[in-house]
Amino acid sequence: MELRIKELIDILGIKKQNIGKALKNTPYILKKIDGSAKPVKHYKFEDLPPWYQEIKKGVG
Repeated sequence: MELRIKELIDILGIKKQNIGKALKNTPYILKKIDGSAKPVKHYKFEDLPPWYQEIKKGVG
């Protein structure tokens, strides 16, 4: 599963600034999506830091 920062903000309820800092060294893939002029970063669930994975599993 691949997630964008916007999806992580909605799911985890964390500020964009905090997520950006935490994912600074996390590998990502740039993909073009509808409605966006620039490619958007997509993070694989397996590459997220462990605490985000635990929160995501708890949320569903």
